[in-house]
Amino acid sequence: MNDTVLGAIIGGLFLLAGILIEKLFVFLAERHRSKKEFFKDFFPERLKAHQKILGTITKYGFDYLDPERLGRPAVEIVLKEARQQVEAVFFETVLVAEKHVSGALLDLSQIISKTLKIEADLEKKGLFGDSLKTLQMKYYELMELLREKSGIDIIDEEFGKMLDKRENAVKKKKKRLHEDIGSQESSP
Repeated sequence: MNDTVLGAIIGGLFLLAGILIEKLFVFLAERHRSKKEFFKDFFPERLKAHQKILGTITKYGFDYLDPERLGRPAVEIVLKEARQQVEAVFFETVLVAEKHVSGALLDLSQIISKTLKIEADLEKKGLFGDSLKTLQMKYYELMELLREKSGIDIIDEEFGKMLDKRENAVKKKKKRLHEDIGSQESSP
């Protein structure tokens, strides 16, 4: 092969390698920047949204709704007010809340609507109670999703990284201190 052609091929390969390395660094920098932006801009909004959702759903205590103890009219009043509040908080938080949490919140509203449509006939009283049990299960599911998806795991991961860095720094300082003490003891 001609030296000129060989030089052009080697130069092209170096150019291609340089471009690939640059693209890799740009990708890593963008990923790091987007993670910082998430924590700076979006994450606090998500936490506020999830706190608002949690406050709204715990206010009504779906796990205490018992038509036999409270009476069906009292349960229906609570459910109607809860449905309005759940739908309001859904529309307020839908853009920033985690998608699974928003979906479960919407499901909660639909179950409340379905429960309210059950007629008060004596033969259908069992259906009303079953629907309330479904509502309670969806409530517990939503509570678990809020805990899981609100970002607690992300916070734990970030704190873990910070603590690991801190722990490694402390270990290095201890090691240097022991080395300094060992060198002082061996000198006469």
